[in-house]
Amino acid sequence: MKPEAFTIGIVGGGPNGTYALERLAAHFRAKLPPRHVEVHVFEESGYFGAGLVHNPDQPRSSLLNRPGLPGERFVQRVMRP
Repeated sequence: MKPEAFTIGIVGGGPNGTYALERLAAHFRAKLPPRHVEVHVFEESGYFGAGLVHNPDQPRSSLLNRPGLPGERFVQRVMRP
């Protein structure tokens, strides 16, 4: 009997979509017998792995990993238990 083939679509090629792709690859790699898997990744920004969250073209004020202001560091230190 021929193994079943799969076609999978992942919407979003940012960090979560990249993780999903890696987990799918690991899952199907472990399956016996080997299966044909076709994966289509749809990413609006064109930056696979970065996605819209880490898009280098976004305004600097919108960057996710922006350094905190000195006051923010103080609040974080004070608020820790």
